[in-house]
Amino acid sequence: MQIKKLLRETNKKETNNELNVIKLLGGPNKNIPALSKFVKMKYSESMGRCLVVSSDINPGDVLAIEKPYAGVLRRESYEHNCQNCFKRCLSGIPCLKCTLVIYCNETCRIQSYESGHKYECSIFSTFNNWPSMDHMEHLSLYIFLKSVCNLGLDKYVATVHTLNAETTDPMMRGFNNGKYLSDQFCSVYTLEGNETKRTVSDLFLRHCYAAVMVSIM
Repeated sequence: MQIKKLLRETNKKETNNELNVIKLLGGPNKNIPALSKFVKMKYSESMGRCLVVSSDINPGDVLAIEKPYAGVLRRESYEHNCQNCFKRCLSGIPCLKCTLVIYCNETCRIQSYESGHKYECSIFSTFNNWPSMDHMEHLSLYIFLKSVCNLGLDKYVATVHTLNAETTDPMMRGFNNGKYLSDQFCSVYTLEGNETKRTVSDLFLRHCYAAVMVSIM
């Protein structure tokens, strides 16, 4: 018990130290808090949205600090890394319902369960035994499950319909009350998918992946 407590305290201190040391150049952007205030978003008809800097920057200047909305491990890391925070586990604890994932502590296990693993858990084995399903397909599934857990299924469906029907300024898609927040579903859903540039066979394959995911849930 003392060893586990020491490991938890060490991990917490390391995380806090990292966050305290890394600072955005000039402070955060008021509209996109994950970016430096010297980074601006612009839009062009040919290239879509892009980021530009409004000041000279030096090597080592931090222009963005963004916590990902969702993330997954590669299969080869399941036995060695925490499924929630992704840190390497010296003495991991298992999921209470499946045998495929581990966690560095009870807090990570609870957070993972509540953010989507409670639905993912029962289909994890089937999903991972499907030869063509890789970590990118797993990420797509996890984003969906996490979003449903955060919003509830009815609100998730309503939000998707609303975002699909939006006719706002293309540069402002994903913004909520004038801010682009990386931890919100609308910011992820409105990222460019380049559907019009994909081949029919590629789109068909992705629809097949989606159908398989729905059928095994």
